[in-house]
Amino acid sequence: MTPDHQFETSPKENRMKLVQLDPIKVGFIRQMELEPRRIFDVETVAMKPPIFLIHNFLTSEECDEIKNCALAAGLYSSKTILERPFNESIEKVADPYYNNRTFTKFDVDKDNFLNLTEAVNALSIIKGVTSLPGDVFQYILKKFIDVDSNGYIDDLEFRDITSWITSIKEWIDKYERNMTDPKDIMQMKKGRSRISQQAWLDHSSYDPNGKIANRSISRDRFNGALKKAETLQVYWEDNRRIDPIDLKNHCHDANLVLKPKKGLAVMWYNHYIEPESEWLGEKDPFSLHGGCDVIKGEKWIANNWITVDNNYEK
Repeated sequence: MTPDHQFETSPKENRMKLVQLDPIKVGFIRQMELEPRRIFDVETVAMKPPIFLIHNFLTSEECDEIKNCALAAGLYSSKTILERPFNESIEKVADPYYNNRTFTKFDVDKDNFLNLTEAVNALSIIKGVTSLPGDVFQYILKKFIDVDSNGYIDDLEFRDITSWITSIKEWIDKYERNMTDPKDIMQMKKGRSRISQQAWLDHSSYDPNGKIANRSISRDRFNGALKKAETLQVYWEDNRRIDPIDLKNHCHDANLVLKPKKGLAVMWYNHYIEPESEWLGEKDPFSLHGGCDVIKGEKWIANNWITVDNNYEK
């Protein structure tokens, strides 16, 4: 072989490859230098899919800085599911007009959610609602009713409308008299901008009709939990009969539920690696995940999704 041929390599050897961290086993902790002169403990908490916790990934000061940047940009945390004491339940303040029976009536497409048009009809008894511009009405939903920030009204939120009617009436009255809070005007101009924890579901695998799941996939996704409440990683076994979309009632039935703390990072892979190309492969159906309802305190999340095109040439 001549010197000219000594360093020849095949095109495949020159290709960039994707790699994934070997989880080894649940409970395994390895030390990794993720930034110069900083060693982190990386703990395996699940094998299928591989899920890792990186303890103290962010310092307390870094967490506070991220939160301050978010607030300065006009973002704010989602409301908790129940802001009133638990003994003052929605059932106790239920209104004859806003109940399960009337919810079914307004839910014209029978998908268990009220979309924008259906919500307008449901709130039409409140003076001034039907004459509001669409973006203003959407803001009212976001501000008072849509506690889980998904852009739709479910039956629980619907039954809680009664407790907000007075506030909605007062807000509309101020709006019509051009006395709306300037901060509200800014939020309406910016549109939806909550930092929230929501469910992300694989619409191709879990909803053949493409209704609820298509909505869910557009919700905020997360991988790092910075404050109170709980995050779950859901991967459903074949013999499970629980609806994976119903996180409100079955959050803690998941195979893995993580209780985060400030500075904790949660890392996993949503796709397999294709053995032949050593590039992005099929989506891992076990990576289905979501968030438990925040019923007390706050939950701040910093997202960092590393995206790779499944077409290597791109």
